[in-house]
Amino acid sequence: MATPVTSIEETEAALLAKDGPSYELVDGELRERNVSFQSSRIAGFVMTVLGSHVRANRLGSVTDSELGIRIFDDPMTTRKADVAFISAARAPRGDQGFLRVAPDLVVEVVSPGDKASEVRAKVDEWLHAGVRLVWVVYPEAREVHVYPAEGRASILSGDDQLTGGDVVPGFTCGVAAFFPE
Repeated sequence: MATPVTSIEETEAALLAKDGPSYELVDGELRERNVSFQSSRIAGFVMTVLGSHVRANRLGSVTDSELGIRIFDDPMTTRKADVAFISAARAPRGDQGFLRVAPDLVVEVVSPGDKASEVRAKVDEWLHAGVRLVWVVYPEAREVHVYPAEGRASILSGDDQLTGGDVVPGFTCGVAAFFPE
């Protein structure tokens, strides 16, 4: 559902609200994010597995879907990734509100209400804005689609190994680790 923005204050309040629905600002319209129990749960698994590796190796920071990211050509667009990784070298210092640098990795977990065309458009937006790697997790298919900024996309499932490449050095895990039994 999209709602035209009527004021900056209203927009900021909706984007930063901790209670109620989660919103993104897309082309000047507030859009409620599609979130389900299953997609939230899987985002938690991804965050745990990725976050453990990042913390153990002091690679940077892993964030959840509450962080607004303003890195797009259109100043009236603020997105939220289900999970994001920002390397230590690029992470902002202190609390600066919205993130204004491109994460190195963005993870999107598809919810039942998400449209394939919108998911693909969001991947393209992330890559165009400077994100180096995007993982799209499909819970129903138990797949992870991998979109590097340079190179070919791939689809992983089952026993396939997902790696962070040069974006998240040393990270590797089986795709099955992201899906509950």
